[in-house]
Amino acid sequence: MAENPGIRKGVAMTVRMIDLKFNTTLRNLPDGVRQETEEEVLRRQENKVPQEQKVSGMNILESVDRVYVANFVKDLQEAGYVLVSAFVRGGVFASISPALRRLVEQRKPSPDSRVSVIFRFVHPDFLDSGFIDSGWGEADKAQNALRELTQDVMWRSEVWDNPFFEEQTPVEGQHMFSINMVSRQSLKDQNGMPLSRWLRDNSGDKLEKISVDPKFVLALSEDGIEMLNYEDRPVLI
Repeated sequence: MAENPGIRKGVAMTVRMIDLKFNTTLRNLPDGVRQETEEEVLRRQENKVPQEQKVSGMNILESVDRVYVANFVKDLQEAGYVLVSAFVRGGVFASISPALRRLVEQRKPSPDSRVSVIFRFVHPDFLDSGFIDSGWGEADKAQNALRELTQDVMWRSEVWDNPFFEEQTPVEGQHMFSINMVSRQSLKDQNGMPLSRWLRDNSGDKLEKISVDPKFVLALSEDGIEMLNYEDRPVLI
């Protein structure tokens, strides 16, 4: 059995916002997410907390391989969290001028360029106009994109607990979780069949084929975010 990374964070705090961040390539970018706009990039840079006022986040679940996260999305929705935005950040568009961005778009970036696809969930108690994406209106497409990135695939994942800021000031007792996914691994082949691998003895000789399964399942409970052993929650959605 894989060593369980454990449970992190109790209920004596409010997780106001949760970002699921998937590091992928343009080639594997699903439909249903939009590029972060120039205005959003500028606004994010303007709202950036000055270096002297920064409060460091905490890596509460360290990076581990073969994590299944589709169940966690279901847990979020059952807990009342609402998906308010889905967008692409980074890659060839990161920190460049509008003129250069237009030039890059004309040249068509490499399909192997890496980007972050961010799905932002907000606690139901904080659903106001300040959180809702002004261009939001294609929630079904975003849900399908999230499903494509989480079902039948595993990720190397880690969880960060960051203070939540308003007007460059941390709000006491309120937090933002950032769940980062890199190194995608499929659980099925191109024909939709479950992947398998050879189990070998100490000499390296093949014994039998076994299925490729996750090691961990990311879950949300009353105790906080958990990284459960797959054997403890083997039913995947």
